[in-house]
Amino acid sequence: MEEWKIRTLIGIACAATGWLVGHKLALGREKRKEYNAAVEPIRCLLINDEEVSGSVIKTLETVLGRDSGKIIKEYNVSYKPSILRAHELLNTNEYGEPQGDEDECKKIFKEATKRLLKKCELK
Repeated sequence: MEEWKIRTLIGIACAATGWLVGHKLALGREKRKEYNAAVEPIRCLLINDEEVSGSVIKTLETVLGRDSGKIIKEYNVSYKPSILRAHELLNTNEYGEPQGDEDECKKIFKEATKRLLKKCELK
C-alpha cells in the first residue's frame, strides 16, 4: 500500500477516535451539570435548615429519573420518618405541653438533614 494511503487511514482513525472520546466526555459533562442543577434546590433547603417537601423530591425524580434513586430512597426511608417523628414530639398534649424535648427534636432534624445532604452531594 502506498504511504499516503496509510497516513490518510491513520488520520481518519485518529479523528474518529478523538470525536468519539470528545462526544463521550461532553455527554458526561452535560449529565453532571443537569444533576447538579436538579439537586441544588434540595441542598439549599437543607443548608438553610428548612424542611424538604415531597413535591421537591417529585420534581427531582421527574428531572433525573433513575439517577435520583439514592436520594429518593434516603428521603423515604430515613428523612421523612425522622421529620414526622420530630413533629410528633413537638405536638402538644391536652395540657398544652409539648410531648417531647425541643432539643431532641432539633437533634433528630439535624441528623436527618445531614444524612440527606450527604446523598445530595454535587458531582
